[in-house]
Amino acid sequence: MGSQREFEAGIQFGNTYWKLFKFVVNEVSKDMYMVFLIPDVGLKLSIHSPKPPTYPTMHVHWSSHKLGIHEDIDGGIFSEKYLKESAMGFLESFRYCQPSSDEDVTVFPTFLSDASRIETLGRKERTVIDLGRLMQTMCKGTFYQTKAKKLPLLIREMKRKDPSLDLRRDLSIWALSSDRMIIPLSSKTMIEFDHLTLMEKLRETGFNSLFNPMERALENISRISPNAFQKWLPTSDIEEFFEETMNTMKQSEPKIVTF
Repeated sequence: MGSQREFEAGIQFGNTYWKLFKFVVNEVSKDMYMVFLIPDVGLKLSIHSPKPPTYPTMHVHWSSHKLGIHEDIDGGIFSEKYLKESAMGFLESFRYCQPSSDEDVTVFPTFLSDASRIETLGRKERTVIDLGRLMQTMCKGTFYQTKAKKLPLLIREMKRKDPSLDLRRDLSIWALSSDRMIIPLSSKTMIEFDHLTLMEKLRETGFNSLFNPMERALENISRISPNAFQKWLPTSDIEEFFEETMNTMKQSEPKIVTF
C-alpha cells in the first residue's frame, strides 16, 4: 500500500540470510507494527496513535492467534513525559571519567559500520548485518592493549596517524576488570558507560510490561509449534558458516599492539 513503509532487519551468514523482524509504519494513521518473522507464529506488536474517545492515549497491543496471545500494554510508557523521566534515569549510566588508573583496557575498531548495509526497494528498506564482512574486518583490524591512564596518549597517537578517525564512531574501548565501556569524545574528554546501571534502570521502568509478553510468547513457541525456530533460524547453514569462518580467522589473526 502507498501509505505504508516497511523496514526489515536481518543477519547475513555467508550465502544465508536470516530475517529477524520487520517494522511497518502507516504514514497516514501513524500506526506502527513490529512483526517477528517466525514461521507459523505471527507474533506482532502493534503501536496505535491516540484515537479518542476509544483510545485517548497510545494503544499498544501484543498479538499472536497461533499462541493465543492478545495483551494490551499501558501506552503511557510512550508519552513524552514518561520518556523524558526515563531518559533522565538512563543518563545515570553515563558519567564523565578521567582514566588515571592502571586498569587494563582494550581499544579496538568499531566493526559494525563496515559490516552493515542498507538496501532500498521502493518503499521497503532492509538493514543487513553481514557477519562474513564483520569477521574479515576483525581479522584485518588492530587491537590495542594498554592501561587506562595511557588512553589520552594512545588516542592522540591514533589521531596523529589517521586524522580522519572519528573517535565516537570508529573506536570501542573496554575496561576489562570492571566490565565497563569508555566512549572517547576527545583525547582529554571521555564518558564511561555502565551497562549494569542501565539494566537496573530498565527494570525499574514500565518497559518491562512491553517485553514480558514477548518472553512468554517465545517460551510457548517450542511447545505449540516445535519446528518454528528451526524454520526461522537456518541452523545447519549457520554452523557451516562459523566453521569456515573460524578456520579463516585462525589463518589470519588480528594484530594486537601493547601500548
